[in-house]
Amino acid sequence: MNAATAAGVGFALSAAFIYFLLRFFVSNATHGNRARNISSHAFWTAVIALFASGVSGLDGLWSIPDTPVPGDPGTASRIITAASPGLWLGLIYVLGQFTWPRHLQPVRSASLQVRSVAGLIPKLMAGLLVLAALLAGVAIAVAWNDPGAAQLSADMSGTLPGHRVAPYLAGGLGTVLASTLAVIVLVVKRPPLQTLSTEENDTLRRIWINRLLRTAVIVVSGFGAMALNYLAESASGRAARFGPGAVVDATHYIETDAAVSWLLGGGAVWMIAAIVAMAAWAPPRLPKVLSDTPRTADRNSAGFAKARGILLFAQVLAVALVGVAALAAGLGSPEAGTATWETTMVDGQAVETLVHLPPPSRLEGIEAMALALALAAGYYLLLQLLASHLIKRRLGDSVELDVPRRNLLPRWFTTLIGAAVAFGLASIAMFALGSPDEFSIAVAWMLGILGGTALLAVLLHRHAARRPAVAGASAAEDLQLRVVLAHRGARVLGGVSLVVSGIVYSPWWWVPARYADYMPEEAGAAPSGAQVLCLVLGVALCLLPAATAYPSPKPATPTPATSTP
Repeated sequence: MNAATAAGVGFALSAAFIYFLLRFFVSNATHGNRARNISSHAFWTAVIALFASGVSGLDGLWSIPDTPVPGDPGTASRIITAASPGLWLGLIYVLGQFTWPRHLQPVRSASLQVRSVAGLIPKLMAGLLVLAALLAGVAIAVAWNDPGAAQLSADMSGTLPGHRVAPYLAGGLGTVLASTLAVIVLVVKRPPLQTLSTEENDTLRRIWINRLLRTAVIVVSGFGAMALNYLAESASGRAARFGPGAVVDATHYIETDAAVSWLLGGGAVWMIAAIVAMAAWAPPRLPKVLSDTPRTADRNSAGFAKARGILLFAQVLAVALVGVAALAAGLGSPEAGTATWETTMVDGQAVETLVHLPPPSRLEGIEAMALALALAAGYYLLLQLLASHLIKRRLGDSVELDVPRRNLLPRWFTTLIGAAVAFGLASIAMFALGSPDEFSIAVAWMLGILGGTALLAVLLHRHAARRPAVAGASAAEDLQLRVVLAHRGARVLGGVSLVVSGIVYSPWWWVPARYADYMPEEAGAAPSGAQVLCLVLGVALCLLPAATAYPSPKPATPTPATSTP
């Protein structure tokens, strides 16, 4: 299983577990006290994010191991290692915004209050984050020019040169900052919680932003400390090879043992100071007794809340099943065989003759890759169909619809999905026309996947448009439930189309070795940039939030005033 597959499986399964933990255990631990319940939910989200976004694994970016291992970890593995702290930080805080206590769910209510990001961010805390990021950037810039230390023997590890380490550290630092900004915007823009007043909702937002910034300061400081650790390990390795005070090149001298101690100690003190300062910096607190705010007239109905719970459960279960399918793809990819050559002497010269060349095992095993993609898309859409059926049977009105709901999805979104499907079909056609006969099995699999996904997406859309209305739900709530289901089917169809395009764009990355003269020299190489772009865009489209397709609320038409004679 390659690094990307392993990371995808880990993120999917861990996200599903964290969602269940926050949703069904932490957020309802003290149901009787709303203030304690909400504060506990925010606290445990921050704790999970702090431990999940640790930077201790970053030393794998530069270490040359004591015992040689087959193959280099590769660019993909290093990118995942460097980006993991930032991705986990953002992921867990985003999950926290969707796992509120069930009796305090967000409500989409009209409000004339304009919430700005700058108005809710604590200025001093934000300044500390910027300062920590600048210091970490300076440490990474210094590490960029470090020559590293070669491995002396099997008993002594070495370090890679700085220009092969610092770009990953800088990218990881940027990921942390980008995730922090994205989560802040999400926290500010989220709908208010029911039963909380406007002031209490703003206080809750400040609590979340405070905890997020405190965690981000610790993680950013960790990147700076790891850059100092890299410098110390490199200096120590060079000292062991050349001796203290020796010249490595015209600009780099071997540091003394004291310098190495200062670097290691500086990184440790930096981290300890950041952790102690952030732990002592308490967030704002909600009042022990919250205001008795009556539920608004446009609060979520009971039927809508139950239907949304069914959809959320189906979504989380689908994420876990997709992770299992990705695991099956990684484990089911066979390795290439070994060619057999025979050496004979001709006129005193050794001549190698190919005796046996195994067939392209991974080409024949593309069924495993395609089957995993088919299972992931099929599982997801079938679970959504099951969720829609449960909503119909348990929550649906007894009166059937006379006319199916139309225009569930906005025109720009249907145009985007149509373009993605057309691009997928065109990619398969070009692949079929320009590839040898051995690749026909791949064409059949890709067409089958695309056709099956389209069929399930159409069925899901029809079911969402034709099912009876949810009993007790308003017209807007019922429409939102239909849009969510239709959007999920359409976005998976578009995403699978782009993923298929990435797979068939050039087959050489999943063919393990040259087995025919017509194959290019780069056979078996890493995917091209165009392929990676198609795969990334496909996954991003599958994850597009359904809120992007919600119909915009229409402003109420003012009633003209009437005058009495």
